[in-house]
Amino acid sequence: MDSEITPYMEDLWEEYKNGFQYLHVDDLQINDGTYFSQDDQIRIKFAIEDLKGLIAEKFNTSEDQQQAIEAKLNYLIDALPRLSKTDWKGISWSIIASIIITLSLDTERGNQLWELFMNVF
Repeated sequence: MDSEITPYMEDLWEEYKNGFQYLHVDDLQINDGTYFSQDDQIRIKFAIEDLKGLIAEKFNTSEDQQQAIEAKLNYLIDALPRLSKTDWKGISWSIIASIIITLSLDTERGNQLWELFMNVF
């Protein structure tokens, strides 16, 4: 690994192990049409990876459901460098709604998934 990146990755790993909240959504300027910084992209990737596991754990997904969910969440990861913050936010909401549909969640469980998403971010 590049010697300039190693200390940064070690700091991120420490924050991750200590329960670091990846993004403070309230502080993030989403509606300004800019793109995510490299730091934000890394944090979002970590958050989405955690979200995959949390969804499987909390919603007892089948293998097929989990594969569909992971494909949708991987799309969010892949979209980070090419979409503005505004576009990415809209797509992330759409994907969470589609995951709720994939899992056939009622209103209460759908709200739980939405809260899980917001807690991760």
